Amino acid sequence: MVIVPNKVHVSKWVIQSQRCDKVIQIIIKIYKIHLLFTFQYIQNNPNYLYNLKKYLVIFWIRNGRYPNLKYWRMKLLKKFLLFPFALMLILCLPIYAGAEGVHNDEAPQNSESEIIKVYKASPTGLSEISIEEYNDIVAQGQALEAAKEGLLPSVPLFNADSSFENAPVIALRDAFQTTIYAYQQNGYVSYVTRSGLTRKISQSVYNSASGSSLLNISYSVSQGYIANTSFGVTAKQTAVSAGITGGSSWSNTYGGSNTTTALVNPYNYAWMEYTPIMNNSFGVITEKTYANVQGNSVLVGTTSYDVDIYMARLLSGSLPDGIYVIKQSASNPG
Repeated sequence: MVIVPNKVHVSKWVIQSQRCDKVIQIIIKIYKIHLLFTFQYIQNNPNYLYNLKKYLVIFWIRNGRYPNLKYWRMKLLKKFLLFPFALMLILCLPIYAGAEGVHNDEAPQNSESEIIKVYKASPTGLSEISIEEYNDIVAQGQALEAAKEGLLPSVPLFNADSSFENAPVIALRDAFQTTIYAYQQNGYVSYVTRSGLTRKISQSVYNSASGSSLLNISYSVSQGYIANTSFGVTAKQTAVSAGITGGSSWSNTYGGSNTTTALVNPYNYAWMEYTPIMNNSFGVITEKTYANVQGNSVLVGTTSYDVDIYMARLLSGSLPDGIYVIKQSASNPG
């Protein structure tokens, strides 16, 4: 929790202090009445002074001196001052505690982030959507991922040589080994929200004013494909392009930058986050390795493995498809 000074909170603190001042004034009046009744009690009860004199005489006879005056001063101090101060503390502390409660309960701004605005990429640029729509989009993406997780284990591995009939083939050379790749797509989803790839795409801006202010937020984003395997070999990329929906565009990267505005609360930081919406292809890549033996190609090994590819989408301009969220917080997100 971050405590942020505010005129409203300061004024409430002043009101609570004024109330305590009134209580102190009442206690002073009670203290005066207490003294008055004490002196009246002494005047109306002669035995009180008689017993006091008797005590002093007995003390002098036994000890050869009168009691220490400091002791009597402390006793009087406890009798006439300690009680009012104790009463003052008992009555004032709850009021100051209440004032502190007002200060701590209403003045702080939570360090947890809060959504200010949500945009979604569209053919005409970024379009503002409601937080409810944003939550629905994220929930749909999570549901798709959960459904696919149940599907992938049942996807059969590639086992038909006929799938290589249309696969790009690397011409056999005099090299010792040659590898041929083929991609068999078993599923394709054209709209998947990847909340796991959400990231900050702008610098944080700070509103140092005591009121809400409209601040500029400059952002820059870039998104390419994400996969569970490496495509460092050109032949493997070519094989995927031949077997995937959309062809060679699966490996494209889209990016852009712009500036927008947001109304930020006092003493808050604001920034933009990006959650990509991507196309998803999943299937099997099979690698067949051949060896040149006396001019003949001999199959020496076959390897198959599942592949999960998420591809960036472009609707218009250069910004990748996705959700662009402006957030604010009393603490700097870094």
